[in-house]
Amino acid sequence: MPSNEGRAMYNRILREDSHGCSTYHPGHQVHWIQAKKGLQDETRLPVGVHVEPDLGLVQFGALEDPLLYWTHNTARLAEALQGQDGDAIWSADFHLLAVPSGHGNLLFNLTRLDEVRPCRG
Repeated sequence: MPSNEGRAMYNRILREDSHGCSTYHPGHQVHWIQAKKGLQDETRLPVGVHVEPDLGLVQFGALEDPLLYWTHNTARLAEALQGQDGDAIWSADFHLLAVPSGHGNLLFNLTRLDEVRPCRG
């Protein structure tokens, strides 16, 4: 059973990303444990992000060449960035992208292009 902190994080994540997908595979919903561990990850890196909402693609570089990722709701990511480009924090170990907002961070679960799976309702 999740703690009260876990339940609160889980409920906030569901409100922020509730377009009908119910899977927690990489690239889909953010699980509260993934969120908690990703936000505590000491290896997180600041990244400049570019989003292509029509293609479902997210591009950024972190200590290496630019990388391409996918998330099931790139329109929400573009909205969080207030456009197609912006700054975020990347936790590679938890495939978690955190976009700073006025109310904390908006969280996105990303996946490599070779691991994309369809959404499930």
